[in-house]
Amino acid sequence: MNKLVNLNYVNFKDNHFITEIPEVAFTGLHNITTMSFEGNGIKTMPAIFKDSDKMYQVTIKSDELTNITESRHSAKSQSKFYYLTLTNTKLRTVPKAISNMPTVTVISLVNGSIETIQSNDFKQLPALANIVMSSNPINSIKTDAFMNLPSLRYLSLDGTQLTTVPEAIANTNVSWVNMNNTKMVCTCSSLAWMKLWPRRLQTTIEGTCINTGKSIMNFVTNIIPTCKVEDIQKTLLQIVK
Repeated sequence: MNKLVNLNYVNFKDNHFITEIPEVAFTGLHNITTMSFEGNGIKTMPAIFKDSDKMYQVTIKSDELTNITESRHSAKSQSKFYYLTLTNTKLRTVPKAISNMPTVTVISLVNGSIETIQSNDFKQLPALANIVMSSNPINSIKTDAFMNLPSLRYLSLDGTQLTTVPEAIANTNVSWVNMNNTKMVCTCSSLAWMKLWPRRLQTTIEGTCINTGKSIMNFVTNIIPTCKVEDIQKTLLQIVK
């Protein structure tokens, strides 16, 4: 492949015998803009950013991916890397390498095995506007998980195991949150923080409260304003503990 100096699109599909791609495979290929890996046996994302400085989009679907190489070839040298899609992989955590992608605008980690979103999973990503983490068994999100993401506007957590709207969104400028297909329980004690949230009526949260049978936005708009101060204090005490 090294002689294909004008190559701009790479697609590896249904090569089940491929478990890894040598680091030298993409040496000298400076014009690659798009890479797609689907249905292979790849366990570690190749060093795709080694020589290319024009990478625009990377998609990995239905592969055995468990890790993304963090240190050797980060995306920090990329000025136009906008889209990262990892679907049907075996990732159990948000890869640390993602924080080496400062220009990325859309990150899609769908149908994986991620259970928790940690404090430093998304950091130093000033351009990140969309995070899609649908159909992961996510059951907890750290309160500061989305801090310092000034461009974040869209967050999809549908099909996860969350049972309440994550307070982490209070630290963002997000305008749309997808929480469909979750077992959302809406109570004053669990959502009391929203009463003091300036963007409460500026952010659309899609989904249904299983305990009321009504939309989350119905609870946010009509019930949150009636929540008592004691509920807010109780929530704050739980956070302190």
